Amino acid sequence: MIGTRRSVLMRFTFVRHGETQANKDRCIQGHTDIPLCQSGEEQASRAGERLRDVRFSRVYASDLCRASTTCRLILAKNTRHPPPLIIDTRLRERNFGSIEGLVFEEVLKMAEANGSSWPQYSPPGAESLGDVQARLVAFFKEVCQSIYDKNNNNLKKREAVNSVSEKEEKKKKEEEADMEEENMLNEAKEKEEKERKKEQNKNEKTNADKQEEEEEEEHVLVVSHGAALRQLYLHLHHTLGCPVPPSIHPDTPARLSPNTGISTYSIRYSPKSYTLQCLCLHDSQHLQGM
Repeated sequence: MIGTRRSVLMRFTFVRHGETQANKDRCIQGHTDIPLCQSGEEQASRAGERLRDVRFSRVYASDLCRASTTCRLILAKNTRHPPPLIIDTRLRERNFGSIEGLVFEEVLKMAEANGSSWPQYSPPGAESLGDVQARLVAFFKEVCQSIYDKNNNNLKKREAVNSVSEKEEKKKKEEEADMEEENMLNEAKEKEEKERKKEQNKNEKTNADKQEEEEEEEHVLVVSHGAALRQLYLHLHHTLGCPVPPSIHPDTPARLSPNTGISTYSIRYSPKSYTLQCLCLHDSQHLQGM
């Protein structure tokens, strides 16, 4: 039936940006726009080598240079002609307000003095964890919906083309049936054999098209920040119910990803439901030897 809508399979690969001097010094960065250091650039290039043969259909990054540069270095290694990078400010790190630039150990003491703990501590001018999660989730849902709409619009077009083809085929068969009444038995048998082969070829093509349709899967690359991605991972696992792989500690989604840590999810999406599978979380095998 034309207009049938179905869930859509997609994949997301999330990468935290490479290392900065502030990371080395254990300083809070937040919205402060700090570039990658030399080791961070190498980390990003290694992540690119790790992902070099992945065919990405969409690529997004935070506007802060440590994330956008990491993304460009990853894309520079990719062999599958990736699409242009899209900058989205919703992928920014958490705004840490008055504590940006301070050493982490100092911030822990401030949190304790205020009767709080990290990362729940909300210093003056800082963005709340709920607000961070809200903008990351809004980005995630928007991309999922966009992929869903594109896939189902393409499906509608294919169904419409198939419907027209079926009508034309039916009309052609009716005309051939009229001709067969006037032809000799042998000619009728020859035409029936041709129709049988034609229908067989059509069915084979339809099956091939269906198989190709099932194999279509968009793969989205997202490069963002540690605290921001942590809030998104908590949403995927705690709110949407994505199970943590048995080989990974259950608390891993709440932990900060290492610089250029790679996390990949397979997602079957429709506007009313998600089915998620975590394929890897905070993977940093590409950093071995650094």
